[in-house]
Amino acid sequence: MMPDGLLSRRLGLVVPAEVIALADAIEGGGHNHAKVDAYQGNAHESLRARMHRVLDKFADHRSAPWLGLTYVLGWATSCLNCRKSQDSFCDGRHKQPRLEAQHGNSIMETFANGMTLDVTVDALAPGGKAVCRHEGRVIFVDRGLPGQQLHVRLTTVRKRFAEAECLAVVTHTADECDPFCPHFGDCGGCTWQNLPYPAQLAWKERFVRDSLQRIGRIEAPNVLPTLPSPLQQGFRNKMEFAFTTDGRGTLHLGLRRRGGHEVVDVTSCGLQTATTCRVVTTARDIARASGLPGWDDAAHRGFWRFLVVREPASGGQCLVQCITAPHPEAEHVVRAFFTALRQAVPEVTGCVHSIRSQNSQVAYGDATVFTEGEIVLTEKLGAIELDFGHDTFLQTNTRATELLYGEVERMAGLSGREHVWDLYCGVGSIALWLAEHAATICGMEATPASVEAAQRNAQAAGCTHCDFVAGDVRTLLRSRSKGKAQEPIPDVVVTDPPRAGMHPDVIDALLQTAPARIVYVSCDPATMARDVGLLMQRYTLHEARPVDLFPHTPHVETVVLLSNKEVDDTISTTV
Repeated sequence: MMPDGLLSRRLGLVVPAEVIALADAIEGGGHNHAKVDAYQGNAHESLRARMHRVLDKFADHRSAPWLGLTYVLGWATSCLNCRKSQDSFCDGRHKQPRLEAQHGNSIMETFANGMTLDVTVDALAPGGKAVCRHEGRVIFVDRGLPGQQLHVRLTTVRKRFAEAECLAVVTHTADECDPFCPHFGDCGGCTWQNLPYPAQLAWKERFVRDSLQRIGRIEAPNVLPTLPSPLQQGFRNKMEFAFTTDGRGTLHLGLRRRGGHEVVDVTSCGLQTATTCRVVTTARDIARASGLPGWDDAAHRGFWRFLVVREPASGGQCLVQCITAPHPEAEHVVRAFFTALRQAVPEVTGCVHSIRSQNSQVAYGDATVFTEGEIVLTEKLGAIELDFGHDTFLQTNTRATELLYGEVERMAGLSGREHVWDLYCGVGSIALWLAEHAATICGMEATPASVEAAQRNAQAAGCTHCDFVAGDVRTLLRSRSKGKAQEPIPDVVVTDPPRAGMHPDVIDALLQTAPARIVYVSCDPATMARDVGLLMQRYTLHEARPVDLFPHTPHVETVVLLSNKEVDDTISTTV
């Protein structure tokens, strides 16, 4: 028989006699009903009958008696509020799943979906969720700030934690600030507007440090303070808006509702320019007048899908891309759409119509139907100019990107003699930023259009020592690590992978190539910490610098410097 003490220690609660009897019967395997019949506790006959049914249900779990025991304990604790004495349960007829268990002299609630609680926010988690604790259990709430008391409803209950939605803020904190956007709370775009900006920077630094410690297994990482964005409003050079049509047939164009798929009709946005806001408002009216529906993500039908607006910080350009589903009249409808839009908003200098056949909700066209006006954009970053197209990646906060690239340059520590590889190079922005300080630079990028743009940018800048190669970075690195390419072995590697981080093969190739320094640029602290942890077998983490490219959101960009233990033990950088 499983001893009472063992069960109590496993569960952290006092285990009544009925459960001990059932545990004993289940542990024996098979239909050991004699042990249930022999139970002489305070159980009613109906309770004893239910114990028999439970035993029948798990008679086949001889090899895994704990499966049966788990079910028994779930049933037992579900009726604890109907106790008739200190060590007996009700007859099992109680239907309300109010879950409580005796724990010392206090009552610890065992969570269930739908339960409502009042909790206090202790901290923020990467991704922005509020971290709360209730009776020793961790609860992640969809919104909330440290110090707030929230009324929440549990939505997901797991073994080690629960998730909840905030129903109301019961008590505010003195540190909150007023949000600047009329859509705050409904729109899912920037959820930290009521958190003072210095606190945002401090939390982002903590996210990076915690990720390196917990995921990367690095003790006391050297994480520098977060560099603030030069602009906290009006800083975005690109925004993606979604179309949809609601159940009443009304078309909407805006941003996703917080925690849902519905679209909020954005009338103003503090992160955008006034021109972008006018484009969105006008485009919504024109699309509604067309009579064609917005995209229904559940039914996978509709016409209007996305509107992407790009305005380089250099000024003078505004490119609008309209992404629709395939339709026989698509080109005719969208040409009329752009004509009306450019008449109402003359600042629009270029238009692109793309179609997307895939159902996934990604603002990226499968094919371009037509273009109008000026479709090559130019952005100035520091002393370099970059030409790029509507479908190529560029950081969305231009002025903060200059700070980011300044940190990359500082950590790379180039003297003019080094050979540099720039992985996931995009349109060549980092490579050209470093070009005057490097002997050679080889950029690698999977998107051919971006590589073509990088080559044009390098040629325009007179950077003949910069070369860009199109292909999967994993494949390109594999051939270079085996000495099959003409480029010299790098002294410094800069890597700026997508949010998912680097493929294990890329990490293996870096370990084999073993440059003196690796400068890792990341938009996700978790995947960055994972990759850095894998590189630590040959490298030392010198420092990490968060840079805030995304004010009023929990997102953060990070630059990390790794030094080869065998090559570069004495790195010196000036902060």
